[in-house]
This record gives sequence, C-alpha cells and structure tokens, in this order.
Amino acid sequence: ADRIFIKHGYARSTETIEHLLCLKVERVLVCGLQTETCCLAAGFALFDAGLQPTLITDLTVGSSLDRTGGLGVRLWEHHFKHTVTLGAIQQA
Repeated sequence: ADRIFIKHGYARSTETIEHLLCLKVERVLVCGLQTETCCLAAGFALFDAGLQPTLITDLTVGSSLDRTGGLGVRLWEHHFKHTVTLGAIQQA
C-alpha cells in the first residue's frame, strides 16, 4: 500500500474519500470487522461519494450477534449489490 488511512468511529474519513476520487477509481474493495456496522458504514460513505463499494465476503467478520457476518453481507447486498470473494479476485 502506498497510503494508509486510519478510520476512527463510523464517520467517514474525508481524506480517504478525496484520495480515492483523485485516483479516479470506480470500485473500492471493502473488508474488515463488524460487517453489519463498520463495513456497512464504509460502504455508505463510498456510495455517497459516487464510488462502487464491493464487499469481500470471506474477509469480513460480524459482531458478537452474528460472527459469521451473514447479516452484514445480506444488508450489503440489499444496499449496494456488489460482493466478491477473495478467490474470485485472485482469479481475475
């Protein structure tokens, strides 16, 4: 990675969004902890910025209420439609 941005809380990082927009990317891959909260919040920030958030489903973990992350994946698919697995990325 040429840049690392640390996110604190649910609020989007303006610096991160501006950096992605300067790179002229369209799709942003998202993974992490608490799929149904933290990852979803990142998805909304990316979507609101005009980017296409795509969740890497097998690189996310849910909260203590749903460790599988299944709820978060379903919410993601409902809001953003775009998901992918690590294997599919590696094959591309």
